[in-house]
Amino acid sequence: MKWFKDGIEIRKGKKYDIISKGAEHILVVSKCVFDDEAEYACEAKTARTSGLLTVIGKHSVLESNL
Repeated sequence: MKWFKDGIEIRKGKKYDIISKGAEHILVVSKCVFDDEAEYACEAKTARTSGLLTVIGKHSVLESNL
């Protein structure tokens, strides 16, 4: 099983966790940022699937006790 981001193979590490449970294969992208937007694909011996990841920004609120 191989995972790809925009056609470039990615491996398990601090940024990506790759989980396999029988026929289920999961890619976890940690601390997702705008640069993570891409097409991600998973390839097995006889199958390939892909999907687009879109990152939507979240408004941050900073509070002050002044």
